Amino acid sequence: MQASGTTMRRLLYKSGRATAAGLVIVLLASAAAPTAATAAAGTSSPKLVDPSRQPGDDEVAPLAPRRPRTEDQQDRLHSLSLFAAARMADRARQHDKALTLYSRAFRYDSHNVEALSRAVLLARVLGRHTLAARLASELVTRGPVEPLDLLRGIIYLRQEERIAAALAAYEKASAVKGDGAGSPVWVELHKQAGEMYLSQKDYVRSAAALARVLAALKNPDAHGLDAETLKLIQGDADLLMAEMAETFIKAQRLELASEVIERAIKVSGDDGLALYGRARLAAAQKRHDEARELLEAYLEKKLASQGEAPYQLLGEVLAAQNQAPQLKVKLQRALALDGENQALSQALAAQYEADQQWAEAAALHRRQLTRKPSTAAFRGLVRAVRNQQEPGPLLDVMGEAVGRTGGLGVLGDEAVAIKNQKELLDKLVAEGERRLALKPEKLPYGQRLALALLAMEAQQFEVAKKFFDLAIQADEEQKGALLSTWGLSLIAAEQYAAAADVLQRALTERVVDSDNPLLNYYLAAALSIVGRNEAALVAARKAVAGDAPPDLAGRAAWVLYRAKQYEDARKEYAELIKKLDPVHDKPGVRDAVREARLALSHVYVLLNDMPQAEELLEQVLDEFPDGIGVRNDLGYLWADQGKHLKRAHKMIQEAVAAEPDNAAYRDSLGWVLYRLGRYEEAVKELERAAAGEKPDGVVLDHLGDALDKAGRREEAVAAWKRALEALQAEPDENRVRWIKEKLEKIRMTKPE
Repeated sequence: MQASGTTMRRLLYKSGRATAAGLVIVLLASAAAPTAATAAAGTSSPKLVDPSRQPGDDEVAPLAPRRPRTEDQQDRLHSLSLFAAARMADRARQHDKALTLYSRAFRYDSHNVEALSRAVLLARVLGRHTLAARLASELVTRGPVEPLDLLRGIIYLRQEERIAAALAAYEKASAVKGDGAGSPVWVELHKQAGEMYLSQKDYVRSAAALARVLAALKNPDAHGLDAETLKLIQGDADLLMAEMAETFIKAQRLELASEVIERAIKVSGDDGLALYGRARLAAAQKRHDEARELLEAYLEKKLASQGEAPYQLLGEVLAAQNQAPQLKVKLQRALALDGENQALSQALAAQYEADQQWAEAAALHRRQLTRKPSTAAFRGLVRAVRNQQEPGPLLDVMGEAVGRTGGLGVLGDEAVAIKNQKELLDKLVAEGERRLALKPEKLPYGQRLALALLAMEAQQFEVAKKFFDLAIQADEEQKGALLSTWGLSLIAAEQYAAAADVLQRALTERVVDSDNPLLNYYLAAALSIVGRNEAALVAARKAVAGDAPPDLAGRAAWVLYRAKQYEDARKEYAELIKKLDPVHDKPGVRDAVREARLALSHVYVLLNDMPQAEELLEQVLDEFPDGIGVRNDLGYLWADQGKHLKRAHKMIQEAVAAEPDNAAYRDSLGWVLYRLGRYEEAVKELERAAAGEKPDGVVLDHLGDALDKAGRREEAVAAWKRALEALQAEPDENRVRWIKEKLEKIRMTKPE
């Protein structure tokens, strides 16, 4: 099977989604059970059989219809069958089964919106709020829904960064429901939409949505907002007011902007906000003299509540008056009188940097660090010193920053910039070695670690090894953390043999717990990739022992899969799914079950058990209906077997539309077009899939087949020969044999 990037090719899968806060949590968790009969939840796992079959059903011999049904007709009939089975399961309180069947009934017929509605309701009743939101995100694109389900769906789509779909659902519902006056859910919907429009810089629509929120805040009783709900909707009130002011100003709805600003001033009592907010409005109205006076008053009063924004606005106002050079002078004078103002110091440093006055910028950042160390000051100082190409001072400040935090994260993009300047990095390493030669204490722990991490980032592995060992010598108490960081960095750099040695060293020298789940998880990966399968399996067992996080649970099965022990891998994945599938209330479990099902599906493909492989992918889509990669995988399996071709084509097209540059999805699309007999279209897609420097052998084989059917035999032969070459890297005996048979057939039929 052509890999899609959604199954076993993912070496170290990690996933996390931010949960909504405030009112969102309350709304997503609140749902009254419609009847007592549907309140109890079952825990049985769906079996790998046709879910529409009932116990005791007789085997029915298929009829031979006079006029065969079309694929669409078959799908609609199957959907009705699934829906009927779901209703029966629901009445029997087999809620897990009913939920699966409702979801699947909709998937086989998108006109069966009632099935999806029932799935959303049942997921909510069972307390599976994330699943309810996923299903609701499908529902909101189909037609009118209850406001609460609309909100769930939109929040889920927003979290998945499917902003266009979320806004389309909001607009569609708004066209029917208007502003939803009197409903706190609609107030939150308008707020969500306003924020999304603002993120897209669609200020007019953002202003329209947030104007409705403002109306609700002004008259909460008319919108059903009690004190607690009002507080939840406002969330971070200062942030909400700032978003509103930004939107209204950008949309030129200045009366509303003025109203929001004055409201915020009244609530906060902040003199800084009063001066800055009114200056912001005056600048938007091109009353530059007034804006300038307000901002100069902000400087004179030594205010700091608004961060760097007032100084940036002053720069814009002065530029509009053709007096931009005055900004630096004004900031210098203000800082002389208000030396503790960090935002002011940072703003002046930014002016120095813009003028490439690196020494002056460095001095300001150093002064900030002595008074109150901050990430911004560290990064600013590194940037200023780096641009002066001074390795000694640069090593000093990097050592201080890394020594305090234990990593390069505090340096942000500056670490990347240094890594990419080989000459500068070489100078830093030389400076470190010079200090070490003079006296070891001249190169303290932080500087050793900084050099080790930078060398690792630059893939100078021997240099990194030297300075990691030196860092360990400088602080033995950090040995466990240093070896862990070093080993994981080597894995990220695909240096698996070295990574295995370093991680094994951390475990055997007992500087970390020998049963540490996370380290054993990564150690198992490194050992497996270099072919040390027995040791990898031992480490993998330790990774999943005890109370290990669910996202580590599949490592032993993964090791067995890589060792081509497919039957053992099948059993391991099946046991894992059986263990975890009933659990719906622990973070990470559902993602772990999804990954296990995807992997087990791939194992079944290798075992040539396609019905089981397909059913597992169906089960993933029951719970994750928006899984583009899974749709591609299932569509490919169907296409490869020449069945459900219309549905497979649609599913794969959705995957390609979502990720047009994904070669695996393009291959799937080309292959289903080939199966549909659309050979010229298939060739175009498969040529795009094979356009990279090292195209996959399967893709080239498919391309050869399509070219052959399109009557381009010489090109087909060339593609098959390239496929044989590509398959040498990852031997596939069956496919190699098939290609050779095709080439031999052509040779035998070719005229002398």
